[in-house]
Amino acid sequence: MAGVEAELLRHRALAGASRARVLDALRRAGRGLDAFELAAAVGLHVSTVRFHLRALEAAGLVVRAVERSGRPGRPRVVHRAAPDGGQDGRRY
Repeated sequence: MAGVEAELLRHRALAGASRARVLDALRRAGRGLDAFELAAAVGLHVSTVRFHLRALEAAGLVVRAVERSGRPGRPRVVHRAAPDGGQDGRRY
């Protein structure tokens, strides 16, 4: 049943056009992007992009990473499209 639930979660994550645009922008970038870069790329508010990123990450379609610079302050959080296109290897 877990496989069916995971597949359903991925389908739900991409049910809206905005999330599909966010995932497509990550795939085209070829590198990690932060929420501000993604917001500019897809024309959405940064808070909206963060909401979509959480759903895509929960569905296994996006991977989150923290980039530490060694300087004071909050580390940069970047997101990348999951390398296998989502845990079963499909590209949505």
